[in-house]
Amino acid sequence: MPLIGDWNSRLGPKSSSLTSLLVPVLSSLPVSSSDEKSFGFQIIKKTILDLFPTVTVAPGICIGNTDSRHFKDLTNDIYRFAPLWFRPGDAQRFHGINERISKKNYEELIQF
Repeated sequence: MPLIGDWNSRLGPKSSSLTSLLVPVLSSLPVSSSDEKSFGFQIIKKTILDLFPTVTVAPGICIGNTDSRHFKDLTNDIYRFAPLWFRPGDAQRFHGINERISKKNYEELIQF
């Protein structure tokens, strides 16, 4: 995926006749419920602890847009979850050059 600097160079020279650019933006959804006592949260928590008994399970924030926006009219509780381990340096590759996870991480994701 191109970086911001790459996009700037593709728009053309500063003397270009391009004076404005319309960019479609997705609307943000309100924060969904994160009741730790809800049935959905408890199922996810139990499954996580069955596979990874030493971790702490707690609600958090997902700042990225996910396909969950398509389910907003079906339920009040939407859980955005991926059972992945992130190590130092991993965040630099999210949606960028050399995006990847380890083989072990991939196997654990499938196991989950």
